[in-house]
Amino acid sequence: MIGAVHEDQTAFRHHEKSMTAIELAWHIAYSEAGVVNYILTGEFGFDSLPKSPATFQDVIKWKEESHEKVVNQIEEVGEAHLIEAVEFFGQEMPRLGILNFLLAHEIHHRGQLSVYVRGAGGLVPSIYGGSADEPMKS
Repeated sequence: MIGAVHEDQTAFRHHEKSMTAIELAWHIAYSEAGVVNYILTGEFGFDSLPKSPATFQDVIKWKEESHEKVVNQIEEVGEAHLIEAVEFFGQEMPRLGILNFLLAHEIHHRGQLSVYVRGAGGLVPSIYGGSADEPMKS
């Protein structure tokens, strides 16, 4: 979805209170790293993240590299660590539940970004079945 936004639309937003398209794309990208860091260390570590990239392609590159690292980190900690309950935004939940929250968070923002793509004049790719621009194939 991040790659579907035109590079000249980084500043696009639907409303003054909304994030820009590049801010939303960066939020999607860095949230995974921050939440997985919380699962592993108890700290989000958002302060140590790099500044938002200038282009959507740079966001995609960073996300792909970061995703590979966090998958390896999750695989290394083992099941016992993931089922341990910890505090997360005022709730006790297993770390695995936090990963589920992360998935829902990314789904939400990916859907939000699809609205940005359309509003910015882009073509919306198929994400949960067909779209008006990329119909399902039989």
